[in-house]
Amino acid sequence: MRRGQALFFAVALLSLGMESVARAQEHSSFVQVAGVFGQGTGKPAFRLDLTYGAGLSAPAGQALLVFAEPSHSLLLAHVDPSFQGPEDFREALALMRGPSDALRHSVTLPYHPLTDRRIVVVLKGNDGQERVVADAKVNLRNFEFSTSFEAGPVTNAAVYHHCCRGTRCSQMCIDCETVSFTCDLIDCDIQCGHEDLVWPPKV
Repeated sequence: MRRGQALFFAVALLSLGMESVARAQEHSSFVQVAGVFGQGTGKPAFRLDLTYGAGLSAPAGQALLVFAEPSHSLLLAHVDPSFQGPEDFREALALMRGPSDALRHSVTLPYHPLTDRRIVVVLKGNDGQERVVADAKVNLRNFEFSTSFEAGPVTNAAVYHHCCRGTRCSQMCIDCETVSFTCDLIDCDIQCGHEDLVWPPKV
């Protein structure tokens, strides 16, 4: 891991309180997402925070996409300048550009979760392939989760380290063989996998 990336990982995870520095440096890639829904000036307002750090084996020219499912709403798209795909991601509620190996965004979106119950984070490379790097079934009205993994997103990681927390639940973590997990912020429980495993979804 490059020294600059290692420092970025440590600072990001320390400020979010999601992991120790030692644990962060064990993993080559991580993504952290937090969301809170509220009413702003009488209109729906959704606060989305995203932090991502790519491992050394992450593909070049990637776009990082954050979807809410099952509505398949593209909440945020971060597009690397070297991305050469045909998409312009105009449907994204927030469109960011810049290097994608280490990034952090905090945006307020005109979005209402309604029946959405999953956050899916996808990497899309110049080869057109989509690689899911985080897939959390969670209450979108108020949540925070992180996923880290030792392997790069080009191949499936051997182990995904998932953590989540909410208003009434302190941090919960679990190691899984799947990129998907379920975070129950009512009974304060975290489990590997969930029943909604289809990607890309049928729209």
